[in-house]
Amino acid sequence: MEVQRNNPYFYGSQATVYLCKNGDEKLACKMLRTHTRLMFDTSLREVQALKQLQHDHIVRYRTHFTHNDVVNIVLSPLGSCSLQTLLSSVHTSDASDSSLRLWTSHLNLGNKLTGNILQDTWPFKLWLNQQASCLASALDYLHGLKIRHGDIRPDNIILHQSKLMFCDFGDANDFKTIDPPVEGNRVLEYFAEDVFTLGAAYIQMVSVFDMLLGRKSWNFRHVIDGRFTYYDNYWRARGVLGVLVGAMVEEVKLDGQDQILGLDSAEEHRVLHWLQVTWEIMVENKLTAGQVFNRMDS
Repeated sequence: MEVQRNNPYFYGSQATVYLCKNGDEKLACKMLRTHTRLMFDTSLREVQALKQLQHDHIVRYRTHFTHNDVVNIVLSPLGSCSLQTLLSSVHTSDASDSSLRLWTSHLNLGNKLTGNILQDTWPFKLWLNQQASCLASALDYLHGLKIRHGDIRPDNIILHQSKLMFCDFGDANDFKTIDPPVEGNRVLEYFAEDVFTLGAAYIQMVSVFDMLLGRKSWNFRHVIDGRFTYYDNYWRARGVLGVLVGAMVEEVKLDGQDQILGLDSAEEHRVLHWLQVTWEIMVENKLTAGQVFNRMDS
């Protein structure tokens, strides 16, 4: 197993991700700098959480090793980019066709650009809708194991072969092993924060629909930059995002069929349903991850 340290794949304040090769297989090696005992113990908690996880939409633990004050965690797969990068490519592009070319290069959806904007964007919108349901399934799986992710945002969701996957469990909590034990209601509050941040990611995903059509009627740059996701008071963020989602639902309904989203009636109904579920996450805050998945999948 060879770690290529010359060219970091991702560089953060606490960790650096490098390409790691195991024969022809490309893996991710997350190198955590642990200058204190607390940081070292935290990195090992991440390892213990990852060892338990076997889900198609969660990165998988392969091995780990330590060297000096660095903990190295080898994971599969190595993502082609983050969801944040994918979404930002649409919001920062001046022309929808250049965004579509970038998305086509990242996603193996089997479609070729025809020049018809409605036809060309349809596979991407359908894919986002499907992946939203898959992420809810993965979060329900985590919570079933009494594990909270703790830092759900597009930067911590990677793309691999047309599949979105949760990564970066550095802030995860395994409530099966915490001493002293956390009371049941408090655990549910922690899980509710996970569901809320998944809803915030949903909003960023849905906002791409209009951007892919080359329009900017929904101004979501303030959501894309992540400010709402990082609010210490997530109750305040929930209210703000809830208002935004409610406005989106009403705008789609008022604009009429096939006007904003460019979908046929059945697919537009699915997107409206997704928006409605997101609104319930943001405003009512009563849905568990399992309920979100069941609602999305219905």
